[in-house]
Amino acid sequence: MEYKFKKENHDFWAERLKNNQERQVCTNDVALDDVENNEILKRLENKKSILEIACGNGVLYSKITEKFNNISYLGTDFVQDLVNVCEKKSKSKDHKFIQQDMTDINISSFDKKYDFIISKRAIQNVLEEKLQIQTIENLGHHLKEDGLMILVESSANAQKRLNDLRKKYNFPEIT
Repeated sequence: MEYKFKKENHDFWAERLKNNQERQVCTNDVALDDVENNEILKRLENKKSILEIACGNGVLYSKITEKFNNISYLGTDFVQDLVNVCEKKSKSKDHKFIQQDMTDINISSFDKKYDFIISKRAIQNVLEEKLQIQTIENLGHHLKEDGLMILVESSANAQKRLNDLRKKYNFPEIT
């Protein structure tokens, strides 16, 4: 689906892959990323299925596979170069990666429902609120009835509040 700044968004992430160390491709704050990943990992279970939207370069995937050895996993990302990085990390024939724009996901995009759907700092990159809500609703079609959708997102207001706290504790501002 077309939306405002789609090409710029794609090019931004492709460029970050080229110009950043592995842990800083998808975040500017590795410590916060670790906290988020640990909170996600606490909620996952072995022998379950996971759909990760915007899997980036596979940092969370690597942490999931360190903790769980018997999962079904599908990671999607908008940028093929990021998907290629993830494919090299794949540890099982039950772990797959595809290039997929999350705004194109619809009721028939996947052939099964998942126990867990995870998205970290992806939906916020779609600047149209209506399209954000539609994307979340469409993801819900692929969640099992007793499943859990984990969305870790941010906003300009949240970033300002976070930077205010970081300043209080003499941490550098996140830009």
